[in-house]
Amino acid sequence: MNKDPARYVARLPGLSSGPSVWFLPLNDHASFELSRSLLADDPAAREVGLAELMSVDPAFTLWAACWMGCMGGPTPRCVLDLARWLATRLLSALNWPDGEVAEAGLLRDVRSRWRELSADSVAVANLAADQAADDARAAEGFLLGMLHNAADWLRSCGPRISLARPDSGCLPGWLLTLLRERSRSSRHETVQLVVRASNLWREAGRRGRRVGQVDLVDTILARKRWQGCTNTEAGTPHFLQRLTERLRRLEQLEQHFDETLEQAKLASLGELAYGASHEINNPLANISTRAQAMLAQESDAEKRRMLATINAQAFRANEMIADMMLFARPPALVKERLDLVQLIDTVVAELQHDAQLQGSRIVRQGGVETLVIEADATQLAAAIRAVCVNALEALIADGQVDISVAHAPQPQPDANTCARITIRDSGPGIPPHVRPHIFDPFFSGREAGRGLGFGLSKCWRVVTLHGGRVSVASADRQGTTFVLDLPATDSL
Repeated sequence: MNKDPARYVARLPGLSSGPSVWFLPLNDHASFELSRSLLADDPAAREVGLAELMSVDPAFTLWAACWMGCMGGPTPRCVLDLARWLATRLLSALNWPDGEVAEAGLLRDVRSRWRELSADSVAVANLAADQAADDARAAEGFLLGMLHNAADWLRSCGPRISLARPDSGCLPGWLLTLLRERSRSSRHETVQLVVRASNLWREAGRRGRRVGQVDLVDTILARKRWQGCTNTEAGTPHFLQRLTERLRRLEQLEQHFDETLEQAKLASLGELAYGASHEINNPLANISTRAQAMLAQESDAEKRRMLATINAQAFRANEMIADMMLFARPPALVKERLDLVQLIDTVVAELQHDAQLQGSRIVRQGGVETLVIEADATQLAAAIRAVCVNALEALIADGQVDISVAHAPQPQPDANTCARITIRDSGPGIPPHVRPHIFDPFFSGREAGRGLGFGLSKCWRVVTLHGGRVSVASADRQGTTFVLDLPATDSL
């Protein structure tokens, strides 16, 4: 049977604790402001927009505080702290499961309760801020004032909670502590500030237009925002849900486009390298053979030097072809169970001498002591060594390369964990014009003649053959970080 949409209003994504879920309401004004924040290109503008919304909408402020607590965020000292933290995570936070908004199930009869809770929150927050001795205390008092009736809000939108019980539902620990302090003779200055503001509002707030220095227009507006709360089928909240879905798809496309393009480019280069190697190897072999034959019969010293140079350059070209073949058609992997930490320690030990000669350091940072994977030890060691050598060559005097190993989840929630190797250097970073080419064969960011530019190409090839991936992050003058993700098996 179809539900009457007029009896339903929108809600924010659910806040859960065990089997219990609380659905705080979402009105048109909040939906519009959230949509505007999501579309803001300037991060500062998004923070300001969220802070302004939190200053007038206690339901959203409580939802943001609880979501922040569930995600392990820091304790906010003011509304702006909460807004700054949420601004970078807003799109992921506004994530409704399919049908959740349309199936809101919040009766419109509850709106009268929300109107009174909103007016109460806004009035107490403004009164607390007005009575504070300084700006910092005013900001703290305002935030706690907006949240002082959190238990009542949650009770109107889900199971009843008790502040006295250890299990306080979805409330973050810092807020629960402050709310418990309200029922005691607390010496906490901010709590005392809010208690006084709450008493003042209860005693005199409904008698006149002003209470202290607080204009009651804010409380009137707080009530009115819930009067025109629309149903989810046609109102602004429904638009917000569709907007977040569209933005999430766009974000995923942007994140994967460069990676997909790079994978396709490198695959094409592999095919080119394979074909070119066959065409070039035969002439090189002919040149080298003839040079050696002439060298064996030549007695003139100058001519012998010239023939030796020709032969050496032919061999150098042959080495380049071998690297091309490794990139284009690498040998089959010979996998075995190995300890990745031990393998990296071996690579680090091999590079210590080179690092010391240039006045640099290469260090494996602490973390897991054992991480067993199935891999080709020789090829994987060569891949890790290539990245480390590249990092050492990028360092200036007294630089350092740090390597760490850890378990890391793959994007798919049901996938096995993977082994993550992080190689971070303190060098000058990768210039923007170089970044798209770092995995290209023959490309080198250094001047001509210093390296063939195959190190990172081989690393990418070996890691992808193992079913892993390579990613890189770099900022100008802030170093470079390579991350190698590999499928892992269970530890021994």
